[in-house]
Amino acid sequence: MQAQEKKPSYSFESYNALGWLGGDQTVHGLIQSVNGVSLGPVFAGAGLGLDFYRVRSVPLFFDLRYRYGKGKNKWLAYGDAGYHFPWDKGNDILLTGGSEQSFDGGFYFDAGVGYQLQLAKKGALFFTAGYSEKRMSEWVTVIPFCPGPGLCEPRTDYIDYTFRRYAFKIGWKF
Repeated sequence: MQAQEKKPSYSFESYNALGWLGGDQTVHGLIQSVNGVSLGPVFAGAGLGLDFYRVRSVPLFFDLRYRYGKGKNKWLAYGDAGYHFPWDKGNDILLTGGSEQSFDGGFYFDAGVGYQLQLAKKGALFFTAGYSEKRMSEWVTVIPFCPGPGLCEPRTDYIDYTFRRYAFKIGWKF
């Protein structure tokens, strides 16, 4: 007689966190919500957040987590990858002696480890520490003050940023 095979059990989970991003002599906050499906110790989902580091942006990313350990409390490792969109595209002040500034989003990455404390049947408090990176570009066009129209040429500068920072999060999983 053969044992009956147990079908895999999928479940919906949501990880919601507040955190701090520190790097380059500055600290800023973050808010994230990651929702997806778990199968045993593996979780896969999509996340959306608000990142206040240097230039406020909205990261949209895929999240993969692995929980390990015996008992109800678990260690976890996570990795996120996606794109972040600038919250504010810039300003448009193209008068004589003015400037125009605009931002473009870019690659977003976050990876780390943490601990999950099971405090309710479906709820857990979690803490994570990791490394995060966001890339973006800035375009600045400066129109110098000129004595007459058409006498001065505007100058455009293009700047690429890579913000490398430590990420610390605390949140609730349900």
